[in-house]
Amino acid sequence: MEQALTLSQFGLWVFALVQFVLYGVFLRSIGRFLKQMRLKQPTVQRVSLTIGQTAPAFRGVDQLGRTVEFGTAHGQPVLMLFILHTCQICHSIVPRLHEVRARYPEMQLIVIASEEGEGEDGNIPDEVSFIRSNSIRKEYFVTYVPAMVMLSRDRRVLGTHRATSIGDFEARLESYTKTAGI
Repeated sequence: MEQALTLSQFGLWVFALVQFVLYGVFLRSIGRFLKQMRLKQPTVQRVSLTIGQTAPAFRGVDQLGRTVEFGTAHGQPVLMLFILHTCQICHSIVPRLHEVRARYPEMQLIVIASEEGEGEDGNIPDEVSFIRSNSIRKEYFVTYVPAMVMLSRDRRVLGTHRATSIGDFEARLESYTKTAGI
């Protein structure tokens, strides 16, 4: 009996010693990991268009089958509006594009929706290009809708903005057109 008790005590001491060793190895691994994380430069950067930057060129086909090429010609300010079929604010902005087109005839309007959507082009005037393209959304770093991107006559970004309401859209549009000299 005494021998069994001695063996169990010895076993407990070995078990405790192994646990301490494993605990030390674990803490040393965590320390190395944290040291490596502190030494690395940040790899996540916020990517977006910046004011004054030349906008990326693109090519797409609109709702009437016309080829829309942006980036090859200059001279006309452009308002790009990014929308989704599930966005309620977008549904309130799209019917107003007739008024925007009439108010600013010298401005090119391009509406861009996701390739998965449906039905957004129903209220779009023929003078407004409607393009379905996920790649254009990515090139312009659009992660929210409705997103407005205003471009100058020489393809420079005048501003980017997320419209939070129809009133916000109209106020931002007014600001952008003044900046563009329309």
